[in-house]
Amino acid sequence: MPVGTAEELKMTASAPPTRYGRVIRASIDRFSAECFARDGAPPLGLLVAVEDMEEPVFAVVCGVLTEGIDPTRRVTARGEPEHDLQRVLDENPHVPALLATTFDAVVVGHKRAGNVCQYLPSAPAPMLARVRGCTDDECAAFMRSFDFLRLLLAGGVFADDVIASALRQAAAAQPDRRGFLVHSGKALTPLLADDATRLQAILRRIQP
Repeated sequence: MPVGTAEELKMTASAPPTRYGRVIRASIDRFSAECFARDGAPPLGLLVAVEDMEEPVFAVVCGVLTEGIDPTRRVTARGEPEHDLQRVLDENPHVPALLATTFDAVVVGHKRAGNVCQYLPSAPAPMLARVRGCTDDECAAFMRSFDFLRLLLAGGVFADDVIASALRQAAAAQPDRRGFLVHSGKALTPLLADDATRLQAILRRIQP
């Protein structure tokens, strides 16, 4: 069901979005993106949008990984036990250039005919497309429905932490933060009616 119009999801000129990286692997239900900067990964639970397509795909960040660029060469520990991180980096200035950071995101919706729909798109996000954070206006419009929670609940091992983080961040863009979190808890209740322990664990994480 559409949950936002094109006008409601228009980005404000005063708050340009942060672009985090480009898609390097994609399926219908999730994608991975390589960050533009090694230390520039989006936070867990952030609502992001894939650009460079006629109608963007929306997703929630569910994981971040920093590793060596060359998979055949393992990154080894350097420095003495008493050396702090800054000293190790100062003495090994080449190491950051050997690392890359990627992030994974669970697809939670897409724009169709100018409206935002909270179900999977008909095709994966395009390779090398840019990924940006959503504006407060986009986030507020998207969060008028909680249909996307079904997609996040099936999002993997850390799904509960991703959901809690996503709802806490979304609440910050709402005029009634506490009311939003209460409504989100009510939306989760029937979805987890058969798993009260899991439901309570998520509700504790999103308490205002």
